Amino acid sequence: MIELYNDMEEETPFVDLEEGVLKDLEKAKQIYGEEYVSQKVNGILKEVLSWLDLEGDKKQ
Repeated sequence: MIELYNDMEEETPFVDLEEGVLKDLEKAKQIYGEEYVSQKVNGILKEVLSWLDLEGDKKQ
């Protein structure tokens, strides 16, 4: 996941993560492996996105 982020052409971050979150993600990847952490993060992001109305034009 982070490698995909790093390989993007634009330098604009996909999501503005806090420094502590980035450090913890790197630590988790070292402990549990990149694939496992990516699966968990993707699952959480899917859940959060399910809370949003992605079909409407609502911006907050």
